[in-house]
Formats: sequence, C-alpha cells, structure tokens
Amino acid sequence: MHRVKGLFEQVCSMRNLRLAAREALRGKRGKLPGAMFFAEMEKELPCLHEELRDGAYRHGPYHYFWIHDPKDRLVAAAPFRDRVVHHAIVRVIEPIFEKRFIEDSFACRRGKGTHAAMRRALHFVRGHRYALKCDVSKYFPSIDHEVLMRLVGRVIGDRGVLDLLEGVLASHADAEVQEWPAGAGLFDYRTRRTGLPIGNLTSQFLANVYLNPLDHFVKHDLRVRGYLRYMDDFLLFGDDRRALREFGASIKDKLAQLRLRMHPDDTWTSIPMYIGTLPQHHAGRSQGQPASCPASSIEAFLQGRRTCRRRCKKLSCPASCPSPCRTYRSVGR
Repeated sequence: MHRVKGLFEQVCSMRNLRLAAREALRGKRGKLPGAMFFAEMEKELPCLHEELRDGAYRHGPYHYFWIHDPKDRLVAAAPFRDRVVHHAIVRVIEPIFEKRFIEDSFACRRGKGTHAAMRRALHFVRGHRYALKCDVSKYFPSIDHEVLMRLVGRVIGDRGVLDLLEGVLASHADAEVQEWPAGAGLFDYRTRRTGLPIGNLTSQFLANVYLNPLDHFVKHDLRVRGYLRYMDDFLLFGDDRRALREFGASIKDKLAQLRLRMHPDDTWTSIPMYIGTLPQHHAGRSQGQPASCPASSIEAFLQGRRTCRRRCKKLSCPASCPSPCRTYRSVGR
C-alpha cells in the first residue's frame, strides 16, 4: 500500500497553524483559554511553529472534569495551544483517511452526523426485516496505542507526523497493561498503553481510524450491505436471523484482533426492531408488505434504547384498530 510522505512541513507551516487556530477558536473566544491565546496569537503561533519545526514541542497536561450526558464521562481539556496543534494535524491527514473510510460511517465526519445516520438507518429499515445492534465495551479507554499507530503507519509514511501523533498519544493513558511474551523472564515484560482522552479532536478522528478495519471487514468480507456505524455503536440489517447472529460472532472475533471487545454476552443483545406487517386497512400497502419505521424509533436505536412502545394510534391508525400496526421482531441470541 502506498504510504503518504512529505506531510510534516504542511502540518507545522504558519498558514496551517493560523487556519488551525481559527478553527480551535470557533465559539471559544469568549472563554478564558481562547481569549488569552487570541490576545497573544501573533506571538504564540511563531513560537509554536519553531517548536514543531525543531522537534522541541511537548504536549501540556490536561484538565480533567466529569460530564453527565447521559452517563458519567471523564473529559480531558488540553491546553489551548495543544488544541491548535490537534487541529493542525487533523487538517492535513484527515483528507487522506477520508478516502479510505466507508460511506456508512457517520460519527465526527464532515457532511455526516446523527441526522444523516438516522436517514440511512431508516433506508435500511424499510428494506430489511431484522436488525442486530452491537457496541464496543468502553471503547475510548480500550484503544491500544500500539495497534492505533500501526494502523496510522500503514497510510502515513512521514516520520515527523508519526512522532507528533505519538507525542499526543503519550500525553494520556487510561491504563497500562504489562505483558510477558512467551518464554520471557520475570522482568522481560512489555507495557501497552491504552485509552484516548475524550475531548481531543485527534481522539475523535483516530477513533474512526481504529474501527475502519472493522467497517471494511463487515462490508467486504461479510458482504453486509445493510450496515452503518456511529463511533462505537453499529447496526447490521438483514432478513435472516441466523445469518445476523453469525455475523455478530464474526465481528466479535474481529474486534478481538483490535484488542477490543463487545459487551458481555449477558448484555449484548440485538435491538427489538418492530418491523412487521401493516393491517389491510392501511391504504397504499398490502398485507405482508414490510412497514417503515418512524424517524423517532431510529433515533431510539442510535441512542441505545431497547424498545419503542408506540401504538397504532400514534401512527395515524384508525381508532378502531384492535392491535398495534407493527409486530415486535428481534434477532435473539
């Protein structure tokens, strides 16, 4: 595979740093870190440029805080000058990887997002009977730095950019795992660092890079056309329950190669996808024809909800309708 080189000068050029600073300042000028950087930007950017060019740049410490959205998450806020470097890196290498991402990956990409994912899921819902919902357990804390850099190194061949990315990764780790190779002595262990800080632009981008092999595996090896992913949550659509269960087992093995795991079997279940048949009194559809799902139920799927209790009266059915329009059907374990 062709590896792209000659990128480091683009990353640390003054023009790229200025554009990166503008992006980092968007919506942040009214806050203290952004306002302070903006006030001294004419001094900060040349200094940052020289540090990057001379190899003297070192990532600063994070400020950690908790958010509740809807579950507790530990967010890492990097110093503002480091955020500028994050933007500078992503501005250069994101277009290179964008060509390698599949069309049905929707998180943290230009022109994508939750609404586009909902529309795409609705398209798949209308054409399939069953859906399997999977998600990666503790995705960001589980990302292995060594595996990630190996994936990036398959595409990027510029040593300066790789060293810069390694410095960003080295600034944070959720865990350090010690491993003893076969036949090694007691003290001949190696340490693997895992975890990306939630809050960095580089983390969002690299998280998509990390699961890109999974996307291609599902699309090209398993040949699942009805597949979409939003960060670490993904849906597979099909008309055969058994085939979807087998795909789920294959995906579990593929994630293990990336040193990831799906939620344990007692909690990893398929979503109850209430696609069934419409009664005969529905105009425009014959009995037995697949029904469409409302957008709100797709949003529920993407948010990880397990059921949608809408009844026929919510779906413009006649008041005399004795039963819900849609039958709950799921792909069991």
